[in-house]
Amino acid sequence: MTLHTDAERSRALYRGAFAAALDDAAFVTVLKEADLRLHFVLADPGYELSLGPDGVHDRPTPGPALRLELSAATLHEILLGRLPVPRAVVTRRLAVKGPVTRLRLLGDLLPFLGREYARLALPTAH
Repeated sequence: MTLHTDAERSRALYRGAFAAALDDAAFVTVLKEADLRLHFVLADPGYELSLGPDGVHDRPTPGPALRLELSAATLHEILLGRLPVPRAVVTRRLAVKGPVTRLRLLGDLLPFLGREYARLALPTAH
């Protein structure tokens, strides 16, 4: 997939989508109420992003976190709804570290992230 072969382009795309999701008060409320941060470790092309109610960061930030280890291409499929999280875990395309209860919250957050990601990754022709 050519969309995520360049680490800087990939990082900018995900960073932009995550930052846009933080503009949605309902998304931030879910993060705050759960006291949750998502730490994405994208092995291919090789970078990390941490997402919490206070913003998007290039390194892990203090606080309870759900660590998600996957490729940028797998995250692309998950955010677009093409790959369900349970299937990604079972097929070992996604490794999750953190409490199972926090993994369940991912289902509440994915619609926000997916919407913003699709808007940036799949721009419509005008």
